[in-house]
Amino acid sequence: MSEPKPEERRSIDGLDHQPSFESDQELKKALISVSNPLALLEMAHDAIIVRDVNSVVQFWNRGALDLYGWTSEEASGQMTHSFLKTKFPVSKEDVDWALLNVGHWEGDLIHSRKDGARIHVSSRQALRRTEDGKPVFILEINRDVTHNAYLKLLQEAAVAASEASTIEDAVRTCLRSICVHTGWCVGRACVITLAENGEVRCNDLWHTNEDPRYEPFREFQGKNPLALEEGLAGRVMKTRAPLWITEVQKDRYFSTGAVARDAGICTAFGMPITAGSEVVAVLELFSENPVDANHDFVGVLSNVGRQLGRVFERVIAEEAQRRLSVSLLRSQDDERRRIARELHDSVGQYLAGVSMCVDGARKAPGGIPSVALEKLNEASEMAKKCETEVRTLSYLLHPPLLEELGLASATNWFVQGFADRSGINVTVDLSPGLGRLDHAVELTLFRILQECLTNIHRHSRSKTATVKMFADEKNVYLEVVDQGTGIPKRTLDSWSLAGPRGGIGIRGMRERLKDLGGSLQIDASKKGTTVRAAVPITARDTRN
Repeated sequence: MSEPKPEERRSIDGLDHQPSFESDQELKKALISVSNPLALLEMAHDAIIVRDVNSVVQFWNRGALDLYGWTSEEASGQMTHSFLKTKFPVSKEDVDWALLNVGHWEGDLIHSRKDGARIHVSSRQALRRTEDGKPVFILEINRDVTHNAYLKLLQEAAVAASEASTIEDAVRTCLRSICVHTGWCVGRACVITLAENGEVRCNDLWHTNEDPRYEPFREFQGKNPLALEEGLAGRVMKTRAPLWITEVQKDRYFSTGAVARDAGICTAFGMPITAGSEVVAVLELFSENPVDANHDFVGVLSNVGRQLGRVFERVIAEEAQRRLSVSLLRSQDDERRRIARELHDSVGQYLAGVSMCVDGARKAPGGIPSVALEKLNEASEMAKKCETEVRTLSYLLHPPLLEELGLASATNWFVQGFADRSGINVTVDLSPGLGRLDHAVELTLFRILQECLTNIHRHSRSKTATVKMFADEKNVYLEVVDQGTGIPKRTLDSWSLAGPRGGIGIRGMRERLKDLGGSLQIDASKKGTTVRAAVPITARDTRN
């Protein structure tokens, strides 16, 4: 169907002609005169509505009574789109244009029942004309497809719960799906958080259309200090059960201000989201129309709540696992520091003593047989090599330069030693204004540098590497680049932030950075690999 021109988009009730029938009785006679008598229409299970060119109901069958709740007497004389509060998938003008120019229209509509519930209907509409071509009436056949809308909602909620990477993404997706598929005009999620002082707080997530009248209502909900006490979210948290408020103007919380009335809010509904035994969030929905409690709707929302609850449980479990991983990394650092000190203060001193004893034996008065002197010389060389190896191992486990002189000095020392041991030519580019950072930041970046250069030596086959370290006002950055064989795409994908797998070293780097609010990026091609790490300069060790 071709798109109508703007000047052609006229609503049916705006036609410049008089109805062909002078009275409703004549219209009803015309209806009876068509091939299907009204008696047969009464037998249909679908809602069948006949309206005149001004959208006024002339016929309302028993199926319409069952679907909408209004009797034929109550519906007759009403304008359908007004009292059903029709929400069109396109503009009403486009629907009227199709009826006038094509003669029929099909699509899904959202209507209101007598009890206020919003339902989805599959609608087929046809325009009847007189013999001389004048529009007479419109036959509308509607079938309830709310169940299909609920199924789409549950499907989208399940997908969001399984694929969303964050709680915020999952909640926003579900809020949008709920409002789209159920017809509630405003959705809000109150995600419960606990402040350091033990105070319970609510982080708001909203879904509304672009209507500016909802903005004051959002501000009222977000800033009212009674929200977590007497408000919808607070009461749902305390009772741990759904709460339906049919008329918010009669509610003790909403009646305290005029913002709900000004926004046109009539009905509110709250649903708890639980993870384990705890209420972790509350879903709030608001309707412009008065809606009576609906058990089917509550059941669907309960299912959505369970899906979101699983997201919270998954994220909580992942956070617990992350904290355990970080705790293990910290324990590893502490153990490295202890072993480094033991090697330096104990084994290193013993080896130094062995060297002094051997040197003393070689210089003993009276002379030493040549064979014994040769063995003492060999022992002296081995003791010195052991002492050097122990000192190097001690420094690698926990370089004292990192604590004494900072990250820049420790980086230069480590890179020089790595280049000498591996034969890989490493270029270092350190920002002169880097300065000292918090110990947790310096230790994290140093461990990442160690891991990167070790991986280059073991896997990349690169003969060169570049290390860059610099900072801006917010972050300090570490970039390690090689010109090796790269990383296969499948392996790289498994190391993505959302991936469940990855090497121990990669996971360790990510956990260290995430604990400090930083990030890790790995790019690879056949020309080499680039690892970029960023850490907020203001990050602090959270152990204390």
